[in-house]
Amino acid sequence: MQRIDGRLVYSASDLNHFLECRHLTELDRQVALGVKVRPEHSDPMTDLIACKGLEHERRYLDRLLELQLGVQVFESGPATTIADLLEAEARTVASMEQGAGHIYQATFFDGTFLGHADFLRYVNDPRSPRGFSYEVIDTKLALHPKPYFLIQLCNYSEHVQRITGVAPEYGYVILGTGEEVRFRLADYSAYYRHVKQSFLESVAHGIDVYPNECSHCAICPWNAQCAKRRDEDDHLSLVAGIRRDQIAKLEGAGIC
Repeated sequence: MQRIDGRLVYSASDLNHFLECRHLTELDRQVALGVKVRPEHSDPMTDLIACKGLEHERRYLDRLLELQLGVQVFESGPATTIADLLEAEARTVASMEQGAGHIYQATFFDGTFLGHADFLRYVNDPRSPRGFSYEVIDTKLALHPKPYFLIQLCNYSEHVQRITGVAPEYGYVILGTGEEVRFRLADYSAYYRHVKQSFLESVAHGIDVYPNECSHCAICPWNAQCAKRRDEDDHLSLVAGIRRDQIAKLEGAGIC
């Protein structure tokens, strides 16, 4: 989440953060608005994984270039204005209209959501006036598919549909093993739309959610601050073995 020209701009990662922890979404919003400053956070393991992920992505790009599959390469950089984002998408759209075989680092921007797809792949599609369209490919270092992959695939594919008028039938993930996994997007689109709508409504009205501990805490830069708040509040989550549903029942009964 970032603020550009006074406008909040979101990404697929923000949707995944929302699913992981709604308190994190509120913190991201406050950082974007300049109300808070994100804590300094350096985790060697996270940095290593990010580096290995980028290497995996570049290996796939090198393979496409070696096979001479007509790859249009864009190097996405930081955008400082809305005009920069619109221009970057215009370059992507031009490459799509010209029928490039693959597009690396395509930029999408619909005025609210910004996306940088790892790869787009040309596919024949009789539904399109041009007779062709594109499907999204994401490279992931993981050895098995994970739910958050689908949010990204659905988000980027929604941009493709906006530009081409044709909803991609499939989205793909290249796992760390090199295996290509295919997902039929219609199976997940309703869930994606629900998550996106809930996210936008929550951000628009503000999110006041207690920072309960979750699986994302281990890699979150705000973890120490949230843990300190739970300690100071002597929060119910500190009770050994207590479940989230039990906390909700106790809080509903006025016990907190």
